[in-house]
Amino acid sequence: MTPAEVNAYYNPQFNQIVFPAGILQVPFYSHKLPMSINYGAIGWVLGHELTHGFDNIGRKYDAVGNLHNWWKNKSAEAYKEHAQCIVDQYHDYKVGDDELHVRLSYLIFNHTSPFLLYFFIPQNADTNNEM
Repeated sequence: MTPAEVNAYYNPQFNQIVFPAGILQVPFYSHKLPMSINYGAIGWVLGHELTHGFDNIGRKYDAVGNLHNWWKNKSAEAYKEHAQCIVDQYHDYKVGDDELHVRLSYLIFNHTSPFLLYFFIPQNADTNNEM
């Protein structure tokens, strides 16, 4: 990732969040906006990346970046149960006249935080394909 790129990511091996300088532009930052808006926008990105430390990939790494199942089985099962509730809820929403269903997806790198990604997919679409 280049310094000018507008992006951010969480790296579980180093337990780090990376923000290239390029993210400091509209819509995430503008010198014309109040600082509260700038802090809120960057805070949203930070919060988003932080949750990747606890999604289906990040939760498998410990505090020093070792691939290690540090969650108790009870916690992992509760996570999966709550995630499925959200998937079921968003599956039932309809958007517009084309009867698009809002599908909650785990599909970036096979498993992504269920509360982060919402994809609009036609009801008859094959949702078993990887993205």
